[in-house]
Amino acid sequence: MIKKTTYLLVLLAALFSCNAIGKNKPIGKIPFSINENGLIQIELLINKKKVSKFILDTGASSTLIDDEMASELNLSLLEGTFESIWASSETHDGRKTEKQRITITEKVLLEGIELNVRDLSHLGDINGIIGFDLFIKYVTHTDFDTQTITFYERKGRPDTKGYKAVKFVESYCTPEVEVTFVLENGATFNGKVFFDTGNTAFPLIINATYKRENALPLAFKSLSRSESEDPRKRKWMSTLSNH
Repeated sequence: MIKKTTYLLVLLAALFSCNAIGKNKPIGKIPFSINENGLIQIELLINKKKVSKFILDTGASSTLIDDEMASELNLSLLEGTFESIWASSETHDGRKTEKQRITITEKVLLEGIELNVRDLSHLGDINGIIGFDLFIKYVTHTDFDTQTITFYERKGRPDTKGYKAVKFVESYCTPEVEVTFVLENGATFNGKVFFDTGNTAFPLIINATYKRENALPLAFKSLSRSESEDPRKRKWMSTLSNH
């Protein structure tokens, strides 16, 4: 059986002009679970208080915490509201906490992190989302067979024998890679995609411009439609996905 293992952002250090990617010796390992929505879920500490049901999301540009959990932890909030941009190009206004300490393991720590406070109830039974703040500091090796995540420092590199490195650029604090996908009729298409583990509804979502330029409505058997706002152009864009 092929081992179902993926390196989440192993090459992230290269994005920031860093030659090295992590020491061979891991500095920590944690278990994870997959929730009912197919999302990677971990447990962490915020100011030494245990918080479960945190989603590990490569598309999360900032760390979010549910407003009820923020109240339960008695986290102090900054004055005013703040705007954040997600990989989906959506903008969200919300509150922020004062700087907090997040502990994953004894050696995997995030200091001085301002958490975005939002009502996350529409995403299901979760307490928060963490992504870029963690991946920019550590290399992670996620093993879906053992459901464990291993952490490495950003100097050197872990053993990647049997794997192929994929180049990417950063966009909205999310990895963007070049891919090729093939439809059932043999038609082949190329393009740039976000590597976003927080979007599990569909394996591939296609934006309106790419759809139109490649006449995809004629190529797909069926399509579903959704909309999101592009904060740079302030207009609505439709997306189509293979259903």
